[in-house]
Amino acid sequence: SKDKGGELGWITRGEMVKEFEDAAFALKKGEITKPFKTQYGYHIAQLEDYEKAHSSTFAEVRDQVEKQYKKQKAEEKIMALAEKLVNKLKQKESLAKAAKELSLSVNTTAWFNRVSGIPALKNSKDAADELAGLYPRDWKGPMPLDLKEYFFQIVDAREGKAPSTQDRSGLAQRLVSQRQQAWLQDFLDAQRKSLKVKTFLKG
Repeated sequence: SKDKGGELGWITRGEMVKEFEDAAFALKKGEITKPFKTQYGYHIAQLEDYEKAHSSTFAEVRDQVEKQYKKQKAEEKIMALAEKLVNKLKQKESLAKAAKELSLSVNTTAWFNRVSGIPALKNSKDAADELAGLYPRDWKGPMPLDLKEYFFQIVDAREGKAPSTQDRSGLAQRLVSQRQQAWLQDFLDAQRKSLKVKTFLKG
């Protein structure tokens, strides 16, 4: 919840660990707990508002239940297809052949590299970076992209042109950031060992 300033939104019983629920549901509107501990660390919670529990009739939630059921069945079907696809790819079948046997659509991307992203797929630079490390016929998936799951297989590779000044600058910044992250992790590990305390590093 750090990205929301600690805001958890509405919670109901059974969603949180027992220690958190005991503390939160004992509060009155506007009250703040004393610090308390759960398996995830120490917390301080404030109750901003509450609503009394309401038991809905089946008629009231029917549409919602049907949507949830259809979503669950669709996810189960996707997982089953993904498992079959993985098994075929492990047997060295090509992605195109395996997908055709399972009645799945296959598209070929335009050329991409580590920094360009995959054409026609939004927010795909990280995926492109990961895929650029594969060799022809190597595959990877499922990979979540743009609210969908994708399988990729490298069918060809070629030498790319030298990176531009802007690309080199971006790569340099990433390397510096990775070095700083590694240095910070080593520093925290050393502190934890010498001081005998638990430290937490959040990305």
